[in-house]
Amino acid sequence: MNQLGLDQYHMLGELYEKARLANIEKDMIVEDGGCRGGKNCKLGPCVAVLHEDFDGSVALEGMGQSEFNERVFHGVATQDDVERVWSCITNAIELMTDESNES
Repeated sequence: MNQLGLDQYHMLGELYEKARLANIEKDMIVEDGGCRGGKNCKLGPCVAVLHEDFDGSVALEGMGQSEFNERVFHGVATQDDVERVWSCITNAIELMTDESNES
């Protein structure tokens, strides 16, 4: 990230801003966390999504195969990366809302 002129909290701020603009910043927590372990440190910065109904991070539709297997987004360093992560999150929210409404 330093090579891109960004500090370690830049992407965190970008994701929080997406939540704020969607008016859901009070319904979700955007926070800095430790390394997701293993080789992910070399693939960072990484973004993990956790949900209270699941143990640990969750895999989302739209992740790459290795991301899906490890349940973490890799290399989130540009605005396009943030857009991809946010798109996956909003898609998951919409799917869960639709399933909840069908019940």
